[in-house]
Amino acid sequence: MAAASRCPDRGELADLIAGRHPPERSRSLVDHLGDCVSCLEAAGALEAELPPADGELTAGEDELLLGRYRVEEERGARGCGTVYVAFDSQLGRKVDLVLLRSTRRSPAESTEPAGDGGEATVAQSPSRIALVIYGRRLIELDHPNIVTVLDVGIVAAGVVWATEHVRGRSLATWLEVGRPSWRRIVGAYGQAARGLAAAHDAGLVHGDIRPEHILLGDDGRARVTGFWQGAPGLGGTGDAAASASPYLAPEQRRRGKARPRADQFAFCAALAEALSGRIPKVGATLDALLDTIATERNEGVPEEVLSVLARGLLRRSQERHRDLHEVVAELDELSVVAAADAAAGPPSSNHRLPLVVAAVAIVAVFIIALREAPTGGADGASGQPKSPASAFRAPEPYEPMPMAPMMPAEPALPLDRPALRPELAFAFDAKTPAGKQRRQAIEK
Repeated sequence: MAAASRCPDRGELADLIAGRHPPERSRSLVDHLGDCVSCLEAAGALEAELPPADGELTAGEDELLLGRYRVEEERGARGCGTVYVAFDSQLGRKVDLVLLRSTRRSPAESTEPAGDGGEATVAQSPSRIALVIYGRRLIELDHPNIVTVLDVGIVAAGVVWATEHVRGRSLATWLEVGRPSWRRIVGAYGQAARGLAAAHDAGLVHGDIRPEHILLGDDGRARVTGFWQGAPGLGGTGDAAASASPYLAPEQRRRGKARPRADQFAFCAALAEALSGRIPKVGATLDALLDTIATERNEGVPEEVLSVLARGLLRRSQERHRDLHEVVAELDELSVVAAADAAAGPPSSNHRLPLVVAAVAIVAVFIIALREAPTGGADGASGQPKSPASAFRAPEPYEPMPMAPMMPAEPALPLDRPALRPELAFAFDAKTPAGKQRRQAIEK
């Protein structure tokens, strides 16, 4: 789609922010803002002067939202957004619409309480323009473990992100309903970590990782949603629910700014909670965190897995893992090793197996010897009965018998020659060297 050929004026930018442009014109202006820094800055400054939008998406309206979506029902709030189920008239399928509002407040009104030992944070919701630009960057990010963003637009009620409709449930619900094994828990969270790592590689930060923002589809694939929390100006603490999240990293609580290692902290906190039953407290040392996690409910979880999570929960971000790729690699390796150990069985039983086989073989030889030994009579001249041990007496020393000198062998008859009658044997022998010698001896 071609971008606007000229820079929009102040009135056009105001209509864009208020959601008064037709869908095609709105998309064209958003494309232009993505390429023109001066217009993007002008739109941001203008939005700060305008009153915030307030409204809801109404289900069952005849008018198509953004020219293609018909709202069907509301699914509920998710972070700073409200999620609706809609029908895409162009693609003929269900999608999720996330309505994001810009409710700017003064710093005095938006200061949130400080966390444990931290400073107060200033929660500031992102601008509409920032949400649109951030959403368009997510459209370009295609990863199987990230909920796909299909479309982004501005309406009167706020900014709308159209995403794929995932049939399934959140990891929070999955953990509450069932009791999955630690391997399945690590596998599901590992998929989410792959999606987060891909987003970090693309320069995107989530800002509010929690079990409710990881969806486990009916197809068994985990997908991360809720990326709008990391939009510029939001910093992962855009509303009271996000800023009070128990999964936030210490530096994010203090400064209200999300970084990739803050996402790593939140991920490790959520996984540690899933394995142990509670979120571990932030500790200054690896040993302290390991002790905290290891004392909670973690049936069969290897200590090495807990050690990986403990490092991701360190207070200083510089001491955590380099990135989520490193976390995923270590968790995958530990899961493979644990699966191999489980398939092989307890090591002690494998070590005893050769000894058991040897003992059975010795007993079998002893029984065979008893069966073959004489049952009656005396043992030699002493007249004593034979004992079982006599079957194992050492043999007498072997003395080889002297060999007689070997005589030269006579040549054998050919195999194909028939047997000769006695009267013809002499004549035949006379034709051989040995026969000639015997004939000469007889004649003498």
